[in-house]
This record gives sequence, C-alpha cells and structure tokens, in this order.
Amino acid sequence: NLAYDAQGVLHFAWFDSATSKLEYATRNLEGKWSQVQIVDPSSNNSGQYISLALDRDGRPAIAFFDTTDADLRYATQSGSTWSVQTVDARRSTGQYPSLAFNALNQPVVAYYRKTSGDLRLAQFDGFQWKINDIDTAGDVGRSASLAIGSDGTINIAYANTTTGRLRFASMKPGGGWRYTMVDRTRGVSFISMKLDSSDRPEISYYNALSADLKFAAIRHGKWVTNIVDNQGAVGLYAQLIDPSTGDDLSILFYDRTKNSLMRAVGHLGSWAIKRLEVRAGRFVAASIRPDDSHITVCSQNNSQSSLDFAET
Repeated sequence: NLAYDAQGVLHFAWFDSATSKLEYATRNLEGKWSQVQIVDPSSNNSGQYISLALDRDGRPAIAFFDTTDADLRYATQSGSTWSVQTVDARRSTGQYPSLAFNALNQPVVAYYRKTSGDLRLAQFDGFQWKINDIDTAGDVGRSASLAIGSDGTINIAYANTTTGRLRFASMKPGGGWRYTMVDRTRGVSFISMKLDSSDRPEISYYNALSADLKFAAIRHGKWVTNIVDNQGAVGLYAQLIDPSTGDDLSILFYDRTKNSLMRAVGHLGSWAIKRLEVRAGRFVAASIRPDDSHITVCSQNNSQSSLDFAET
C-alpha cells in the first residue's frame, strides 16, 4: 500500500514473504529511501492483507490481518517504532481491511469476518474500538473499500460472494445504513472506491466471470456501469486514482493475458488503455502526488519476484 503526505513524502507498507513480517519505509523528495522498519515484531505472517492511511496530521497508520492469530490489528507510528493493538479477535476476522480517518481524526476500518462471512466496521471513539456488523446476508465483505465523505458519510463498496454481486452500503451521521446493489456480476473482486469532488462514489472492480475491468459511478441518483477493458483477462489488482483537480481518472491494473501492468485513463463511458510495464502488475499499489503531477505505482516484477516502482 502507498500513500503520499502533503509534503510529498511517499509512505510504503508491504508484506515481506522472506521475513514473514509487515514492513514499512518512506521515500523523501530527493528519492532516497529510509531504513526499513518492522511494524509488528511480535507476530509472523502479519500483513498479508493491509491498508495504509495517513491521518489528518500526516501520520501513518496501518490496519492489517494477523494470519497467525486470525485477528484484525492496527498500528500507529511513534518515531522509529510502532504501537500495535488488536482491534477484533472474535475468531477469524480482519481480512480485506480498508482504513480511513473521520473528521475527528479517528480511525475507521471496514473489513471481512471470515468465520461468519460478514462485513464489519470498527470505529475508534477516542477511548475504545466499537465494532458493528454492517451486512450479514450471505457471505459478504470481501474486497471491502471504504471512503468517508466530507459530511461524515461512511461509504463501503464490497463483494457479496454468495451471489457474486457488487454491493454498496452508506450511512450518514446520525442515520441508518442504506444498501444498494451496484452490479449483477457473478464474481466481483479487486474493488477500489474513491469519492469525487461532489462526494459521489466511483468504483473500479474486476468481473471474474468475463475477466473484465469495470467501472461504476452514481449519475442522477442511480448507479451506472461500463466495461473499461475486456481485451483478455484484465482488471486484477485494480487501483482507482482520482486527481483532486477533477481531471480524468486513472485505473492501474494487471493484464494477465499480456502479463503486464496497465493503465486506463478517462471517465465513465470513455477510456484509453496503455501498457506501462511488461512482466509486472501483480499486487498493484498506487498513489498520486499532492500536486497531481505524477502517479507512483508499485507492483510485483513477475520474472524476478521483486517490487518495481514506476512513475506515470
């Protein structure tokens, strides 16, 4: 996972299969990387599902799944060390976490509870974590993507694995949850959601049935979907980037047919596709610079089992 802070420093968190640890580093404006930090030394196999976000003061935090204990954990940085706490330990829970901060600068995490097949939300109120089941109908909550609107509305896009459909849940402050079906797919995954300048949700996702990359957005109060790319098996590990300037959107994704990292540029109904790198594109992570000048993309080099960075 990648994130730029307001000064242009790049924050990077990843799972290292060689050490079985969740690791973290930063890259300064001159392009120099910091020393690598171990986020959670107490546990092995932590961090195979991670979500990194910066709070409103630019401090990094990471929500992640502890595979050893099957728990949702949360880490915050203090200098060169990390403080780690368990958020939810109710059997196997915490996969597909998606972290964001609300207007009070408090962390909110949407995630999947495997034991019961539910979508859950954990919110820190300043004293403790409050956990609620958001959707429990069938097997729901995989590939959760969370975004919080400027008015405090919580938005979550997620998969209903029982039906294969793309679902969306939202709750305004003081209100109740509202649910809609976005797309009648038969195998949605790799969901990535952002909010546009009007706080309308936009979602990129992979349709496993047809192996296509798709996009959905709300227009005139209704969900509208379209196919972004369908030339082969495309759309895995999709990451949606929405510039603050209101320019065209970007979707970074893996083309399995071409074994390449790809980029789609455009908007609902109109997309241009180009290849960025051959033999790359798995486990895509992407973030846009604060000035919207470049998108930084990280993905696995499929021939060398290493991580490659690219600027586009």
